Amino acid sequence: MSGQHGLRIRERITHTLRTSSQHWTYPWLTGCLAFLSTITVMMPVSTILSVAVLINPRRWLTLYIFTTLGASQGGALLVWATQLYGLDLLDTLFPGIMAGDTWQHAQTQVGRYGAAAIAVISATPFPQTPALIVSALAGMSPLTAMLALMIGKAAKYGVVAITCSRFPHLLTRWWPHNR
Repeated sequence: MSGQHGLRIRERITHTLRTSSQHWTYPWLTGCLAFLSTITVMMPVSTILSVAVLINPRRWLTLYIFTTLGASQGGALLVWATQLYGLDLLDTLFPGIMAGDTWQHAQTQVGRYGAAAIAVISATPFPQTPALIVSALAGMSPLTAMLALMIGKAAKYGVVAITCSRFPHLLTRWWPHNR
């Protein structure tokens, strides 16, 4: 997402996280944002987790858990919806996703390695949406996709959450809302 609309969404998410950071629902909110971001690709979930942990570093572990669960469940929903609605859903939500190298790479990796490819791709900074859609079209169960996502996301988000909670001084200089 780019431009003014994307900037407004990021600012709104940051404001919402700041105002709710001390409330008991904060991890739930972060998990819900991870869920929504996974199915809509509104912004990287790692960014949501980073901002949430930088705002309240003491809650890094619960934020990490809820974010991992929310993103994994969002991926499972995306797989299920793709299987239910097929290519019509793809054309509506993700126009042009089947064109390009990312789609070809996802087809190759998911075709060769199945759920293991989903786990590895979700642990990297590369887009996971094409791999999830390919796995859905190949008939992978949403539960299998969710478990594979949990493995990969747990690794990636663990590094993000620990880094943000233990070494915030390394990250806050690039976070414009702290200036």
